[in-house]
Amino acid sequence: MQFIRALVEATLSRIVQARRYRPAELSLRSQLVLLRAANTHVSSLQQLKRLSRQPLAIHQLRAPLAQSAYDMRVPPIINKYLSNELLSAFDKHNFCDTYLIDNDVFILALPEE
Repeated sequence: MQFIRALVEATLSRIVQARRYRPAELSLRSQLVLLRAANTHVSSLQQLKRLSRQPLAIHQLRAPLAQSAYDMRVPPIINKYLSNELLSAFDKHNFCDTYLIDNDVFILALPEE
């Protein structure tokens, strides 16, 4: 009985502590970009605006949330907010997998044991 009472009191004290918690106000240097899917409502835009020193950018999408990953308007919106250095590095990067053309050359290059 004492064990259960101690367990309940510890749980209640954690709940009270979580309710009293007030996070420190932080301000990001990054710009927040909100992509709102169709038929969604964000009630706390003021709270989002306070999280960043830069203005909040809001883009309304026409597709529902489940289809927003396939919406062709999303990549240009994202690319608009990326730095030129990052975009040029992405353009120059080779994403092709390389394969050996002549496997015998690789096998001959291995040291024999």
